[in-house]
Amino acid sequence: GAENAVAPADRLLATHKRDRAKLVASHLHLGTRKYEANHLAAEYEANLHVGAEELTDEKIKALEGILRLDAPMPKVTMETFPLPLVGETIRQGVKLASQSIGSIMLEEIDRHPEMLQWVRIGHEFHTQHGLDTCLYCAGGISKERSEALSRALDSKVSRFITELERARDDLRNATDSLRTARGETPIAAAIRNTLQSEYQALIDEAKTTFRVLDKLVSTTLDWIDAKLAAPTRSLEINSTQIEADLAEVLAASQRVVDGLRDVVRRHNDAFESFTTGQTNARSQ
Repeated sequence: GAENAVAPADRLLATHKRDRAKLVASHLHLGTRKYEANHLAAEYEANLHVGAEELTDEKIKALEGILRLDAPMPKVTMETFPLPLVGETIRQGVKLASQSIGSIMLEEIDRHPEMLQWVRIGHEFHTQHGLDTCLYCAGGISKERSEALSRALDSKVSRFITELERARDDLRNATDSLRTARGETPIAAAIRNTLQSEYQALIDEAKTTFRVLDKLVSTTLDWIDAKLAAPTRSLEINSTQIEADLAEVLAASQRVVDGLRDVVRRHNDAFESFTTGQTNARSQ
């Protein structure tokens, strides 16, 4: 008799748990996730020794209001913008392109400075391989001529050319890093609706500012290439004006990037607040 009485009681308890779980689930707004009798039992066991707060109808409605909120856009990240490095490499490029190594004490090259690199490479090759006949014209290279070339193409010239090449590579690498950061900046559609207009305005401002910076980079690279082509030739460069323009565009770029980063921070904070609010509401 006792065993027969237990079975209906178990069925009643199981039915009660199932019905109660359905009632609780209707308030939790879990979307596609399930909340069933086993979940209810597990939560009851976990909170058995915790003082429970009695939820009034008003409190339940307030908590449900939080749970009904649409989930915000996912968190986004912003890459580091190497603006100081770009500025430093532009300044170094302008400084070197503005320098002059003067006459190199060889009349033919002074008349044709754009041939310096060609002569330097050819002289180094002939010297390293012990050649006394010119591979280009098949004429003989006298000891006196070789010594004159060595004096003209001294280590100062080689160092200057090496510095120019390094400055060019550093500037290209820095601007490549900046271009990558710009390309990976979140689009406005990835930002929560209430922040999108502010974010898009900053994106538009960034495009304008970076066009100016890109122009400075391009001009500096052109000067470096011109100097590499003819190291002894003087270039007309207004370094003072370039520095003023560079300082202005770097400051403007940094302000825009800081603005974008602030919007992203607020976007991510909203996501964190939403997640925390939902978790706290369900736990009650």
